[in-house]
Amino acid sequence: METLPNAAVILAGGKGTRLGALTKTTPKPMISVAGRPILERIIIHLVGSGIRTIYLSVNYLSNRIEQHFGNGDKLGCSITYLKEDQPLGTGGPLALLNSHPVDNATLVMNGDLVVDFDVQAMLSQHHRDANAITIGVKNYTHQVPFGCLQTSDGVVTKLVEKPILQRTINAGIYAMSPEIIATVRPEFTPITSVIENALVEKRQVGTFQIDDWIDVGQPQQLAEARGE
Repeated sequence: METLPNAAVILAGGKGTRLGALTKTTPKPMISVAGRPILERIIIHLVGSGIRTIYLSVNYLSNRIEQHFGNGDKLGCSITYLKEDQPLGTGGPLALLNSHPVDNATLVMNGDLVVDFDVQAMLSQHHRDANAITIGVKNYTHQVPFGCLQTSDGVVTKLVEKPILQRTINAGIYAMSPEIIATVRPEFTPITSVIENALVEKRQVGTFQIDDWIDVGQPQQLAEARGE
């Protein structure tokens, strides 16, 4: 696999409080799925896709992550740690890249994803479409387990039995051009604010379809990722 000029930032600083006792002594990205920490699975996938420069944004129990991965040599990449002196949210850590300037689009992704996607295809589409940001998206379907009503001024106009709702959801994976990352300040900033600001500034934001994806944020999702 050819080495790509792009770097990746993995956001691995969260506390993972929704997983309860599982994250009291283990940072969420280091929880094991199929015998391997989630974060390690992500890094191996990126390296296998041609990305050799990786930045890990760390905060909570960061020593566990640094001790495990070191400088990345064992996984065939170079790992640099972006250390948050205070929580910066999911967007603020990007400002720490200012001391590591990049000339190409950077892949940014959450560190708690069990995912398989075509990294090169996403970056190629980002470049081809001249996007400022490309958001990895997934189709989400939910069947409401009840009969629903459509009403107007208290009058029932239609019955809908157990409707199926479909939405396009944010998969927590992004390709971001250098000019976007340069706008981020080193303060608490949700990554959604970075995207909203880009939209306000009329910058082009595109999407890239991702199908094989699980966000391991809650016990039920973790069990699904583990095949339980």
